[in-house]
Amino acid sequence: MRIKLVLCLLTLLAVRNYSQNFWEKIESPTTKKLNAVVFTDSMTGWVAGDSGLIIHTSDGGNSWQTQFSNDSLTVVSLNFLDDQFGIASAWQSGNEPY
Repeated sequence: MRIKLVLCLLTLLAVRNYSQNFWEKIESPTTKKLNAVVFTDSMTGWVAGDSGLIIHTSDGGNSWQTQFSNDSLTVVSLNFLDDQFGIASAWQSGNEPY
């Protein structure tokens, strides 16, 4: 039992994690308030916010394309199963959820 514990500890200590040690600030693709962001991989993602805005990138945020916009909605959350299937949660202006 003691040998298994020592081997387990040695394995944990030998594992190295290399995290990103900096943040890179990029320009926002819109002037609207953004409320949600989700990426399905390092290149494919969506951002959503006020005016029902949902924008998509397939190149890691270098360029963005508007996928949906509706002035009466505010998108508050996004969830994607993969790069083809997702769902957004929104509320309509004047009908706030609180």
